[in-house]
Amino acid sequence: MRVANLWLALCAWGQASCAPESVPCLAQGACDTGQECLANRCVPEGGYPVPERGERAVLHPTQVAVSGNAGSSLTTHAVLGGPSAHAQTLFLGFELGAVHTSARSPALHAAFLLLPPRDNAQPLTHEVRLSVRRLGTRWDASTIAEGFLPRAAAGEQQALARGRHAVRVDVTELLKDCFEQAEAFDGFMVRGVPAPDSPTSQAFVAATGVADDSGPRLELYFSPPAALRSHPPTTREPTP
Repeated sequence: MRVANLWLALCAWGQASCAPESVPCLAQGACDTGQECLANRCVPEGGYPVPERGERAVLHPTQVAVSGNAGSSLTTHAVLGGPSAHAQTLFLGFELGAVHTSARSPALHAAFLLLPPRDNAQPLTHEVRLSVRRLGTRWDASTIAEGFLPRAAAGEQQALARGRHAVRVDVTELLKDCFEQAEAFDGFMVRGVPAPDSPTSQAFVAATGVADDSGPRLELYFSPPAALRSHPPTTREPTP
């Protein structure tokens, strides 16, 4: 599997581009006039749901596994949602230790899990609701394949998949304790929210990145801006 890359970038957008405050949302109708729902947050139209001049860390998974009714395997895609007979669950592990050691008491402002669609996936004609939960126990691909699924911790975030767009899920609340209280982080579980089984039920087919670099990633935004700036980009090898 691909090693996890951690790279830091400065968010140097102007005052009008970065929204200082944001309200959670799931669809455009949930936001006030003059605002749009971007990455599950209501922000001024044309803005960003991140702090002005904040800094960003981007992590690729160190572990990926897919489990479903048809069995468990390490595969290039995960079928999330749709008829229950075909629905699968995606498990993702990320190494937060690189962020902890690169910064002194980083203040996490926002965190987004990006889920790209498989390259040849058909465009969705209906919205598919996805659920993301933080895992509460350690796991690896071999135990998933054997049917031993990790326990989910408290809390959940949802997002909607549309067309052939990548899904960006706001997972800030799921990760805050990892940084503020140094809690252990065992990864995420992603699945489609159950929908009525019918011929029109659709699924979001997510790329896992097992065969290339097209898979999920975790974007972390920090403040104040000086928290990570003095450290060069870091590449961490996966734990054997």
